[in-house]
Amino acid sequence: MTTRKRYSDRMATTLKAWSAQIADLQAKARTADGEQQARIGRKVADLQQQRTEYAQQMWKTRDTRAAVFRDMRQGAERMAAEFRKTYMQATSRFAS
Repeated sequence: MTTRKRYSDRMATTLKAWSAQIADLQAKARTADGEQQARIGRKVADLQQQRTEYAQQMWKTRDTRAAVFRDMRQGAERMAAEFRKTYMQATSRFAS
């Protein structure tokens, strides 16, 4: 299996995990009070947008040359880090 194929598969797995995390966060938000629900709703919208952008990046990486692939991979890794940061901010609201 090529590096590009493995990475593409890993990105697909990441997207599935993110979908589950977003769904979990949406379920938690439904039980929150009004103000907290609104804040979490905004975070969920951010996460959904990030997930969409990551999915687009995944599809682009499948059809690129090696040099471009390396650049796109770095971009995807930055997107993943941003998603994790936003998700942690959103879930921290439920820690207290």
